[in-house]
Amino acid sequence: MSSAIHAFTVYWRNYYCATLISEQVYMNPEVVLVHLEDHSLDIKQANLKAQGVAGINLDERQPFCVYIGRRITKSSRDLIQKYRLPDRAYIHTTSMSAELSFISANMAWARPGTLMMDPFAGTGSFLVACAEFGAQTLGSDIDPRVIRGTCGIGEGTVDDNFRQYGTTANYLGLNIMDFSNLPLRKQEWLDSIICDPPYGFREGARKVRIGRLRCGEDNKYPLSSLLLDLLEFAAQHLVVGGRLVYWLPMMREEFSVERIPLHPSMRLVAHASDSMKLGAARYLITMHKIAPYTPGQLEPTEEQEKVFNNYREKMFKEGEWADEDKPAPKPRRKGDARKET
Repeated sequence: MSSAIHAFTVYWRNYYCATLISEQVYMNPEVVLVHLEDHSLDIKQANLKAQGVAGINLDERQPFCVYIGRRITKSSRDLIQKYRLPDRAYIHTTSMSAELSFISANMAWARPGTLMMDPFAGTGSFLVACAEFGAQTLGSDIDPRVIRGTCGIGEGTVDDNFRQYGTTANYLGLNIMDFSNLPLRKQEWLDSIICDPPYGFREGARKVRIGRLRCGEDNKYPLSSLLLDLLEFAAQHLVVGGRLVYWLPMMREEFSVERIPLHPSMRLVAHASDSMKLGAARYLITMHKIAPYTPGQLEPTEEQEKVFNNYREKMFKEGEWADEDKPAPKPRRKGDARKET
């Protein structure tokens, strides 16, 4: 289908001239109609025209069908430029790009009057996106250095991002918490959960050891177990009708819908891929809570451990990544040289 912009423009100008619409109404109409023409070009005829065969004049063909519709809303793609990472006050190596953040917020139905949480918030990429759409946002993360902006250098926190975009009224706060043992009441009070669980590409998943007093001393957190805990957390804390939106890392050749972890209280409604290098991808998973909480799967299967826990090793050859025990990379701030990915 091709958009006949020239035809729409001619019709609109004729209408404007014939009815003497004022300039103010013409520039700010309450209703915008869109004219589309479907010419359904025959590929063989188009190729003949390209070869200069006589008698072929597709430009004069009548359209196969004409569509006229009312524009419901505009696109928000201008927000991608407004929220681009190089211009943001406070970012980190794990900051999600503006485009993917807003896509995630759309899938979670972020809107005024809703409450959203990111349990792996980091620098708050999903939080600022949902706040732009009017949702109340809160988050948590196990790493106090990223939240406080104290990975060895100066000032800057997640709060600076909300002040930069003027959305502090929609920001409820960011807390240092271990996702495997969150001190939150097990009650349905969240409208949406959006997160990008750590899977070892830039930051590994961790949890605090039982009996330890210091948050810095922690255990590795297998991705297969983390995903089941995430589904359990969503089933316990989302209201019926709420949404869980998260990014699932898998190798493209291993992905299948049957391998996406499920929960009896949640229904899978959508999945979309974001291809990465070395045959890897991350999939945007959207789940809808359809029933009150029912306990789900507690332990990962052998297949889930094989598919999810070795994701990092499958992406890189031995010796091509840094030691996981090294300190977290320093956060970047506005003015630092950075190329958005």
